[in-house]
Amino acid sequence: MKISGETVGELLLKNENLPRFLQGFAYISIGVLFSGIVYNSAGLSPAFAFSAVLSAGIILIGAHTINRSKIIKIRLSREKDCLFSILSMFSKQERAIPASSIKGIRLDQIIYTKRGRGYSWNGAIYSLGFILDSGEELAFEFGDFSTKFFDLTVMEGINEKIREEAMRVAEFLGVPYSERILDSRSDFKERREQFRKMDSLRQEEE
Repeated sequence: MKISGETVGELLLKNENLPRFLQGFAYISIGVLFSGIVYNSAGLSPAFAFSAVLSAGIILIGAHTINRSKIIKIRLSREKDCLFSILSMFSKQERAIPASSIKGIRLDQIIYTKRGRGYSWNGAIYSLGFILDSGEELAFEFGDFSTKFFDLTVMEGINEKIREEAMRVAEFLGVPYSERILDSRSDFKERREQFRKMDSLRQEEE
């Protein structure tokens, strides 16, 4: 997610997750194309029956990938309600929150290390949290990076840019800004699962 626009009274954050959508459509296209090629060459034969099952599996993977892909939009306003929305293929969540109910912005940096035979790299995911006056937190993925693809110099630049955008959100709303660094494996898994399910728009029961 990143800041995509700003006016005098509104700030828009957006994450359309386009790569994951394209990945899902690619799986579906491969599944349909594969079954079509086998049918044209083998007709209604045992080979086609096997390819149909395989193609159906590939298509289901594509559909599942698309369904898990979320379009997230956050429209912040100083005077009106702030609108949080999450759209997937089969569902839509929306929640309007008065700007006065947002009491703080917190940026969490969750550090992780991946190791394997002959390789090791570090990385981090970022979570932007909107702290409400009720104590509830709405948390959204706000970027990631790893040394698998970037060297430390590039990582420092990415880290600084993410921090600047998070502080810009806090400044726009006129609320305190804070940061946390989490480095346990359980923190990483918990936050990844939270981002995957995206249940954060559901209001917590008292």
